Amino acid sequence: MATLILQCDDLGGGHLARVLRDHGHRLRTVRLDQGQAPPSDLDDVGAVAVLGRIAKDLPESVARMLADAHAASLPLIGLGDGAAAIASAIGGQSAAAESKGWRSVRLSTVGRDDAVLAGIAWTSMQFVAGSRAIAALPKSAKVLANFDDQSVAAFVAGLRTYGFLFRGELDLGSIRRTGGGDAETAANLPMAERIASRVFEAIATLVAPIDRANKGLVKDLHY
Repeated sequence: MATLILQCDDLGGGHLARVLRDHGHRLRTVRLDQGQAPPSDLDDVGAVAVLGRIAKDLPESVARMLADAHAASLPLIGLGDGAAAIASAIGGQSAAAESKGWRSVRLSTVGRDDAVLAGIAWTSMQFVAGSRAIAALPKSAKVLANFDDQSVAAFVAGLRTYGFLFRGELDLGSIRRTGGGDAETAANLPMAERIASRVFEAIATLVAPIDRANKGLVKDLHY
């Protein structure tokens, strides 16, 4: 089974894709930003990640796919505007909100105890490059982290749906392509990359382990 990468801009899967490949995932990338269509069903999909900056509304078929993946308890990961798209698809609301640059992110009490975020700094600077914000989370979701203005920076819904409004997948080259390669990036990127590696490895081992993807089984996740 494949891990489906729904790519919404030209910056790629970066650190997330590397970690998933290192843990044995077979990646299938669909360039939504170039008009490519996702598969019509989830029969050969073991996990879904949607990431990048969404320049225009995604097709309704993509929203249905995200909702179906969540309902089926498939691992579902959103980065950047992808997190807002997931929140909207599973019963929340997103809103237009242009944002680019480094922002302070603080874990909530729930985030400090979450298995994926365990052991990382409670406060860190994270890079944001998107056009969406989460206006309202679905009732099933919990806030994992907030930006300094108290808006949602990360959330979890159920056991396998995670959304991060910041762009932990981006490396220095990708950040520079957004116009963000400056002294602030030099100061903050090393820590942000360490956090991203830890979070993505936790996702690969706890949320989307490869034995589950290969067997196509829905299992309970025990912490």
